[in-house]
Amino acid sequence: MPKAIFVKKAQKPNGVVSQEDIDRANNPKEPGDETAASYWHWSMKTTYGSVKRQSKRRPRPSQMTLSEFWGNVLSLQEEAEDASPDFDDLESWRDEIAGRAREIGEECREKFENMPEGLQQGSTGELLEQRADSCEGVADEIEGIDVPSEDDFDQDEPEDKDGEEHQEWEEALDNWKQEEVDRVREDVVGALSGIEG
Repeated sequence: MPKAIFVKKAQKPNGVVSQEDIDRANNPKEPGDETAASYWHWSMKTTYGSVKRQSKRRPRPSQMTLSEFWGNVLSLQEEAEDASPDFDDLESWRDEIAGRAREIGEECREKFENMPEGLQQGSTGELLEQRADSCEGVADEIEGIDVPSEDDFDQDEPEDKDGEEHQEWEEALDNWKQEEVDRVREDVVGALSGIEG
């Protein structure tokens, strides 16, 4: 993974910082102006040299790879980490992430099958098979993550719907739902981090 370098204030315009940003940073008038000319940059090595990238925000791992496979895997992991699915949509969210992991594996399997037979036995063919199998295994693991229903909440609802006890019960239910959403999300992210290749 390349190292991202933070530049506090650009000296001249570049792909992400304009002359206007530099002027704002040099003569701040509003909060945030002093950081207008800050940016991140990093380089990724290739066979024939390197590719340089810049960003106004700290780059995410998916931005710091040239591999299509790892770019897709890391983007999916980041999306899962950032997600805040609703409790009632948790099962469909889990299944969507599993389906996307399976699609990444199917792309690898398709590339493998489109290779000449002689190359399939080589290191690239083995790598594609390993990636496909890994994605499929992780998709199965994600689909196996237990998603609770409201019936799994272990406190009985008070009969008096207007009382303080009912309000406390509703708060406890909401807290439990959020804990379960967090648990499922963490399990999904953990499974995705197991993709190999």
